[in-house]
Formats: sequence, structure tokens, C-alpha cells
Amino acid sequence: MIALAFTAACIMLAIGARGLLFWPGFGVLLLLFGAGCALGASVNIAVQRRLLNEGRDMGLFDEDTEAARLLAELQRHLGMRK
Repeated sequence: MIALAFTAACIMLAIGARGLLFWPGFGVLLLLFGAGCALGASVNIAVQRRLLNEGRDMGLFDEDTEAARLLAELQRHLGMRK
């Protein structure tokens, strides 16, 4: 999805730059939309990396941690793990 946003941004920026010669208003509009797509995709990547790197510190994965702890406790109780 992010690659699609970057592709759309590049296409809109290229068409917008070309459109400035023939349809200035339309060209500016495409340039703005292209810049918005590029900025949105960049922010999306930054947010995803932050969540993946620091998600455990933010308490986002507490359910997974609790489930793993309960599974390990059950395995110890059943004698599958010491």
C-alpha cells in the first residue's frame, strides 16, 4: 500500500510538473496532491517503524505477552516444559 502511495505521488508530481506548462491550475493541484501522497506515505512508514521498534514499551503488545506467559505456565503444569 505504501509503494502504491509513492507510485501515485511520483506519477502526480510528474504529470503536475508537465501540466504546469499547459494547465497551470491543474498542474499545481496535481503537484499538491503528489506532495501530499509522498508526505503521507513517509509519515506512515515512520509510524509503522516506531510501533514495531517501541511498541513493547508503549504497552501495545501486553495481550501477546500475557498469552505467552499463560501458555508457558500451562505447559509447565502439564509437564511439557520444566
